[in-house]
Amino acid sequence: MLCNASNILIETVSMTGMTGNGISTIGGNNVTIRNCTFADSFNSILMVDTDNFVVDNCTFRNVREGITIQEPHNIPAWGTGFVNATISNNVFTDIGGLTNRFRHYLQRAKLGIYVNCGANCENIIITNNTISGGTNFWEYDGDPRNSDPTILTECQGSTLRCFPNKYGFYGIVINEKSKGTHIVNNEVFNNNGTGIYVTGWFGVNVSGNTVYNNTYAGIQVDYTNIPYNT
Repeated sequence: MLCNASNILIETVSMTGMTGNGISTIGGNNVTIRNCTFADSFNSILMVDTDNFVVDNCTFRNVREGITIQEPHNIPAWGTGFVNATISNNVFTDIGGLTNRFRHYLQRAKLGIYVNCGANCENIIITNNTISGGTNFWEYDGDPRNSDPTILTECQGSTLRCFPNKYGFYGIVINEKSKGTHIVNNEVFNNNGTGIYVTGWFGVNVSGNTVYNNTYAGIQVDYTNIPYNT
């Protein structure tokens, strides 16, 4: 975890098997994460109240969450929010296809890129990312505490059975009150859920994206919050 750190470059790092966040920042300025790989893990990158950060040309594979931009909850805020963030040229595959060690983190949405910082977000650019193969199913280990056995189904590529996660999968999510957020020229496809979900209405720009073959919706615009259990 980086707290109130500035002028940080994290480059060409591979992280696997994480049970928490791979990289997290709280406060700070000018943080760049480039050419990194996150795989077979719970969460990858969590940014809280960090200005001028870049996530570029990284690979996210078989994780529950890729990149989360979030305002502080029950902790002091070091800065004024998120200003000038760029998420670009990243590849997200099989988001939500978690390994067995994460069965106890069940009822939460599965997210490729999640922007959840309300009116404190300004000038967030999400561009030229590819998100595919996301799933909204959880493997079932036979423990009735982890699922409703009456809705089990066959789980592709697994020896276990699966059940639907009620919070679903979302490729890119912009939560309400984000200002000046641009979702441009991304490709979001073949996901078992929603491609792009927007609840913000202060200058959110969604343009030039290629979105197809997502089972619930391609692009969904709503004025209510995403059903996300924090």
